[in-house]
Amino acid sequence: MVTIKNDLDESINFQGEFIATTNEVDNLAFQLKPGSSNSWRYEISSFESDVLDKGLNKITLSVSSECSITLDRSEIEALAEKDGMWFITIDAEVINCK
Repeated sequence: MVTIKNDLDESINFQGEFIATTNEVDNLAFQLKPGSSNSWRYEISSFESDVLDKGLNKITLSVSSECSITLDRSEIEALAEKDGMWFITIDAEVINCK
């Protein structure tokens, strides 16, 4: 399971791009209000228990029409922390559009 948390004072529009085993692209989109979180499940084998959702290709985060960032797989992995499940916290350091 992966949980993404909004540590900003404003809502975030989340869009995740996932590459399925068939090489088709699946998208997941939702809005995160300030202080809230959302989670998704993914299938893993016992060999992949320490690997973040391998289908996750990129994430686009928007807080306004003028402020949007896209994180690629390596940037997402750098943000993710594993504590039983994976956690990704979005804060002002991650979204810095100033």
